[in-house]
Amino acid sequence: MNMKKNDPSGFTLVEAMVATFLMVVVFISIFGVMIASQRTHNTENRRLDMNQAARGIDQFLVEPCREAGAVLTMLNTTAFLGAVPQFNGILPLYDPANLGAYPDGIMMASGDPNAITSLTFDFDAGDTTVSVGSTNIQPVVGTAVRAWHAGDFGLVSRVGGFYVFRVTADVTSDTSLTVATTPAYHSGLLSATHYDDPTGIGTGTYSAGSPVIRLDNFAIFLVRTETNGSRTLVMANDLNGVNLAADLSTAPTFDAAGNRLVGPVPVLQNIQDLQISYILTDGTVVPGGPAAWAALQNKTVRAIRFEMLLHTQEETETSGSGISYVQPVMGDSADSGRTLTGRFHYHFLTREVGLRNFPIQF
Repeated sequence: MNMKKNDPSGFTLVEAMVATFLMVVVFISIFGVMIASQRTHNTENRRLDMNQAARGIDQFLVEPCREAGAVLTMLNTTAFLGAVPQFNGILPLYDPANLGAYPDGIMMASGDPNAITSLTFDFDAGDTTVSVGSTNIQPVVGTAVRAWHAGDFGLVSRVGGFYVFRVTADVTSDTSLTVATTPAYHSGLLSATHYDDPTGIGTGTYSAGSPVIRLDNFAIFLVRTETNGSRTLVMANDLNGVNLAADLSTAPTFDAAGNRLVGPVPVLQNIQDLQISYILTDGTVVPGGPAAWAALQNKTVRAIRFEMLLHTQEETETSGSGISYVQPVMGDSADSGRTLTGRFHYHFLTREVGLRNFPIQF
């Protein structure tokens, strides 16, 4: 007698459907974990970008701004503060024809309180010697020591402008400094796209008695538009008499010792907008321009506020979707309708910096 045995191979339709459902659940779970992990990774990257941007802003903008002018205001002489506009540590830079329609710039310097002196003879722009009352620090007790050294920057000022020079040789004289014939900077030199140095020509003769101070820091901060449409905050601290209009777009080059030869140094990338306002002692807020120059000169500015719009990494999965995303508008009215390809995450940062000695009338 033939007997048929049940074939154990294969799955029933119900078993196949259950297995398929479980596999779908597993894949969905794995895919969800991957998506969550990718979002977490993007969030952490954006947070890292923001932290790095904040540190850069504090290091390159906030601290120099806090120190700028603190000692320069001690040179409260007619020659130093006798005209508007005049540079006494902080100078607003912007496009005078289009106030508020482009990222603002700023020029800052701080001086050494132990190296304040004045010219003993007239100084003409391009001279190799600056004759001063003293090149020494005069301590209360002990022997005087040199306040100036080779490589130092100094500033000589007058009603008609200011002149930043570089000391080129070791200082061996008590009353003179050997300097480069080309200035590191002079007032009126800056003439770049969207930026203007509104002070006087800065060249010519500086009369005997004009104040001179050794600079601890001198830097110009501007926002440069890159070829891809993004913007970068750059710093230039030694222009060697070269007009920044040509220098601003030049990539920085360095010598064997690591000294920068030409070109501004990038400080912060992907800065879409930078607006600078000046807070007076009575709480009034003024933008850059003549009102800010006059307030800084009269030392009625209590603080400076930096407002920055940054964009972090792009979400590439939306690229090519045909969707345009308009960047947020801050103070840059010229870009109010500008669109960017892809989808960027924007962040707003603000810093308010109290100025030392500016509210004090000597």
